[in-house]
Amino acid sequence: MSDPTPQYVNPGNPGPEGGRWYPTLLTLGDGSILAMSGHPSSHDIRHNNNIPERFIPSSGSWVSLSVPPVEFEVIDIPRLYPRATVLPNGWVFCTTPLGSIAQSQVIDPKTGSRRFAAAAPPEDTVTTDPVMPNGVYWGNFFTQCASLVLLPLAPPNYVPRVLICGGNTAYIIDLQRLMDAHPVAAGDPATMATTNPNQQHIFYRGTDADIHHIFWDEATNRLYQDSWTERTGAPAAAGDPATMVTPNQQHVFYRDNNGAVHHIFYDEPTNQLYHDDWSKRTGALAAAGDPATMATAIG
Repeated sequence: MSDPTPQYVNPGNPGPEGGRWYPTLLTLGDGSILAMSGHPSSHDIRHNNNIPERFIPSSGSWVSLSVPPVEFEVIDIPRLYPRATVLPNGWVFCTTPLGSIAQSQVIDPKTGSRRFAAAAPPEDTVTTDPVMPNGVYWGNFFTQCASLVLLPLAPPNYVPRVLICGGNTAYIIDLQRLMDAHPVAAGDPATMATTNPNQQHIFYRGTDADIHHIFWDEATNRLYQDSWTERTGAPAAAGDPATMVTPNQQHVFYRDNNGAVHHIFYDEPTNQLYHDDWSKRTGALAAAGDPATMATAIG
């Protein structure tokens, strides 16, 4: 019989960003944890920790993301327990205004880059008298009483919607527009088709240097999107991808900023993505152009 007692493990200290009390923690699609906002420790001059961090369970390490402009997150006003959720495309939607511009925002949990999403519900506070009929608590030392949840993704279109509570009025926000805004392509796409399952795939290098993947699946009659470099932790791409299909596997090759040729592939039997560096494994010279692919068969 297994021991039901919880096992507490010290995952190590976060980076030198001052710690954080009353943060929001989100589990991301790759298993890492995003830590947002909260109040730093007493030795920090800020009242809001504006530098997000990711905890990587496999290595027990913390990775600091980029410092946002003050328009997106301030340092002089506490932003406690911001209401945020992970969208199906991997981005983080935060409805709590964190910066000097009172809008909700979308955050790239890999780089920390942000962009505004839409107007946020009006702010309510404990000092407002009477209570604002349409207000929602934003989160400070006196108003830690709001919450957000991603509603079920229902057919036929599986539109992501969030329910916001924490005031006299609840809100439901439709986020389909954010899902439709895929990263812009920085180069030409590469394609592949599979018959079992019946799918059509497009890979491209985005302006964020990720290798993005969009595919149509016949069984569900839906389009899906993910980033293969993000899912595998592979380096940023400096060139366009090349694709190759082999039995039960789908392969993508691309060149990084150092001229190394990287390989990401999906393996159907294990239902997993894998990454390796073919230049490093073979000691090959750095590439100056984009790769090309070829597959051979026995018999």
